[in-house]
Amino acid sequence: MEFTVLRESLLKATKQVSKALVSRTPMPILSNILFELDGNTLTLTATNMDFAITAKVDVNSNDKGSFTLLGKPFLQLIQNLDEVEINVENTGGTTYISTSRSKYRFQGQPAEDFPRMESIDGEGVTLPTPDVLEGMNFTAFCIAKDDPRAFLNGILWELRDSELRFVASDAHKLGFYLKDYGTRLVPEKKEAIVPKNVLDFLKDTEHDKVKVYFTEKLLKLELPDSSLITRLIDGPYVPYESVIPKDYEDEVVVNTDEILSSLKRVINFTPQNTNLIEIEFSSDMVIHAENREMGEATEHIPAEHKGKVEKIGFNGQYLSEIIRHVKSEKTVIMYRDINSPVIIKPYETEGYQLLYLLMPVKL
Repeated sequence: MEFTVLRESLLKATKQVSKALVSRTPMPILSNILFELDGNTLTLTATNMDFAITAKVDVNSNDKGSFTLLGKPFLQLIQNLDEVEINVENTGGTTYISTSRSKYRFQGQPAEDFPRMESIDGEGVTLPTPDVLEGMNFTAFCIAKDDPRAFLNGILWELRDSELRFVASDAHKLGFYLKDYGTRLVPEKKEAIVPKNVLDFLKDTEHDKVKVYFTEKLLKLELPDSSLITRLIDGPYVPYESVIPKDYEDEVVVNTDEILSSLKRVINFTPQNTNLIEIEFSSDMVIHAENREMGEATEHIPAEHKGKVEKIGFNGQYLSEIIRHVKSEKTVIMYRDINSPVIIKPYETEGYQLLYLLMPVKL
């Protein structure tokens, strides 16, 4: 079995599927990429058993067959070759990669041993890739890390009538994104709790549309030249809408760059174990932190204030993370009291809704 392929095309496909490779595993085959040749089409697949990525490449060949190679060494080789065209030949379990000036030999495992994930058929929903990436980028940083409540370790992806929604939370902070297209996307609600690798799969693509398939246990993303199938995280997700307050009247509006700059400086004075900062919400918003070993810091930020004056404690790192994701000149912070979560949102957005919840910390 033999084929010739453009290096750049092969490199792009190998990079894409390599996102699913496993470095340390009791199953060595999971460190391999599966290559399947069918005439002029070469299909690459990698999996870690929780998700699988497939990419297709046009090649010059009339052969048919399959083989596996160790994925990371193969990727490193292709990245460092400087030839335009590469020749690949597989015979008897050995694969030769050659150019006009060099030749390399790889030993692989039998293609029959490569594990396969279930296929997904049926009708998919086509969505703008930039919107999916936008919603995930705005919320993914709120995902928990290794929380025993499995649903907190993923992003809730919902399609409701004309709306695309993403929600993520670690029980300390919550991010909510909504894009309303004005025309129906699905006849009935679809939802899935997906791992962060979905975002990793999409972030380097140049395609402006992605087709999404929902099933009870799997989700598939399909691009013209690649696809991802991932197992879903067990739910159900917490009823987040009941957690988002709807009756707050007290608020401040501040310049986003100013509050972010202040937080970067003041955080240096917070206790390492709590990152505790105190904020006084008033027409002159005051941010204060104190560390017995280092000292203290206080900064005043001009604000448009409506409502009562209140002092509330927060984890400064969490607050700073949220403010960094506010893509608006001004940030709105709505509050009630020292025990209730604050709402943080952009003063204005273009075509989407976004808000964050942040739980207070006892002063």
